[in-house]
Amino acid sequence: ALFLLEDFLEYPPAIPPLIGIGVLLLLLRNRIRIESLLEDVDWSTLVFFIAMFIVIKGVEDLGVMEFIAREIYSFSTDYMVLILLILWVSAIVSAFVDNIPFVMAMVPVIAAMAKAATLNPIPLYWALSLGGCLGGNGTLVGASANVVVAGIAERHGYTISFRSFIRYGMPVLMLTVGLASIYLVLRYVILG
Repeated sequence: ALFLLEDFLEYPPAIPPLIGIGVLLLLLRNRIRIESLLEDVDWSTLVFFIAMFIVIKGVEDLGVMEFIAREIYSFSTDYMVLILLILWVSAIVSAFVDNIPFVMAMVPVIAAMAKAATLNPIPLYWALSLGGCLGGNGTLVGASANVVVAGIAERHGYTISFRSFIRYGMPVLMLTVGLASIYLVLRYVILG
């Protein structure tokens, strides 16, 4: 219910889950020890994500995202090439930078680029979305789920190294982004 009132009451999106967690902890305070809950938190993964969001915000504030958009657009004004560039650049960047903050930072850049060039932004957003999602499969740090699974595996005695993940992840990235390229060209260039 709190999510539905977010726009009306004008509070940040983090407030409903924080209130929910607070209420849940109050209700369960006699049944569960808070200390045992805190012991089960994967702190290294949590700190990793906090640091990643800080780095992405810094990169965004430095103008790196706008620079990437300008470089992509200056490389070609051909619509098909632009769609494929956004797809592949976002896939490659998302393989090495967590895809969630990267895509969040790039959405306004894509919007500005589409508006300035009077282009239909929908194929560009699809290229960014597919590139960001599929690119995250390439490396261990590319997607939040990868980092979480590696943390859980390590707690159970299995180590997933960056190098071993790339051995399987990069072929998956290349195949899926290649298929996405075919789809985007067929859907938005050939079939219009």
